[in-house]
Amino acid sequence: FAVGCERLVFDDEEAVGVVTSSAWAERGFCQRCGSGLFYRITAQGAYHGSTTVAVGTLDDQRGLTLVKEWFIDKRPEVYALEGASGRECVTEAQVFAMFGGELSS
Repeated sequence: FAVGCERLVFDDEEAVGVVTSSAWAERGFCQRCGSGLFYRITAQGAYHGSTTVAVGTLDDQRGLTLVKEWFIDKRPEVYALEGASGRECVTEAQVFAMFGGELSS
């Protein structure tokens, strides 16, 4: 789970690693423990620079609401979450269309 953020600041920038994870995004991680920290869109377009932070990295998680699920058609059945009403569910094809990627069969 992740939450969008507009400005991301780390106490220890040297501990943060970044890896290109797809043709349109990069992921940040802790170089000391390997924990995932953030996901950032690198592709040009409306979402360029959009960043989400792993919810588990936040000290205060109160008030957060699940509003979107990505790759909904690829999730394992065990991850089916209740209360999908009002939540945007994005399929693999929709994600690739958003960022200009190609589907691999």
